[in-house]
Amino acid sequence: MLDPRHLRSLLDGRGGFTLDPSTGIPVDRGVSVCLDPRRSTRFSRGHWRDEHVAAWLDAHRDELSRNGRYVGGWLDTATAHVWLDVVRVMPEMARPAAVLLARWCGQHCVYDLGRSRLLPASAHAS
Repeated sequence: MLDPRHLRSLLDGRGGFTLDPSTGIPVDRGVSVCLDPRRSTRFSRGHWRDEHVAAWLDAHRDELSRNGRYVGGWLDTATAHVWLDVVRVMPEMARPAAVLLARWCGQHCVYDLGRSRLLPASAHAS
């Protein structure tokens, strides 16, 4: 399982991450979509506690063991809040389908890992 200290260092060093939960290897291609915001957690960066993150990872172990599921995390610099999500990474060529999936899941955006860009999941996004 992933080490919360490593996640914290990635968050502080890179601003975010998408990782394979079984290997800890970063995913750097595709489009990341949060599947269920009820599985996400959000807290102030100043309130990061490794045990809290470890408990969140453990609570979602079954979901994260499914094929195509990854751990996504990012720091919202405007609010200084950390978000941790269970995400699905879809191939770059499936960007339109990823945007539709995001809308269906109630998400406002997807993250294009290859371009390092947040993309809106609005009706006009592609």
